[in-house]
Amino acid sequence: MDKSAFYFDKLESILDKEQEYLLQTRREHHSSWDNHILTLSTATVGFSFTFLPLSGSDVIWLAFVGIFSFVISIVFTTSNYIVSDNGIELASKSNSARRMQHDKMLHRVNRLKREIEKLKPEDEKNIDAAREQCWNDVEKIYAERDPGKEIKDIEKNNNKVRFLNHAKTYSFLTGVIAITIFSLCNISLIGK
Repeated sequence: MDKSAFYFDKLESILDKEQEYLLQTRREHHSSWDNHILTLSTATVGFSFTFLPLSGSDVIWLAFVGIFSFVISIVFTTSNYIVSDNGIELASKSNSARRMQHDKMLHRVNRLKREIEKLKPEDEKNIDAAREQCWNDVEKIYAERDPGKEIKDIEKNNNKVRFLNHAKTYSFLTGVIAITIFSLCNISLIGK
């Protein structure tokens, strides 16, 4: 194996490992955060119902804002699962396309090596023609996919994930603040 093929294979291996690590990290992060938001939102919705019988409160609307915020947080979290799965699918398709492109290119370069081995070293014209044909074939292989579009699609999906992450976090925090204020305002009503 020549040095360029060795380094090319090594680079490809490193990129694949890096992508897998990033995908695994993202999955773990989102899964953990989503589970926390779902658990806390659901528990707090149940907790907030314990204060609703205090209908004499002037700030009952805060309880409804809190409950609504937690429900919205649950909806955003659930949507985030779907969008994150789509992102993982896009990244997997991109990785598969890159791998297939890499394999085709290596196959074509190996075919060139076999063609050159069959030729005599002094047959420079045919060697140059074989190299030129190989170069043209490699260019066609690279033209088969559009990495820019793949990156745009992944980034578009990432923007959706970021939006949903912010939306679920802010709606959860709004719910926590509303329920906390409502609860604090009604502590004095519990003993009555």
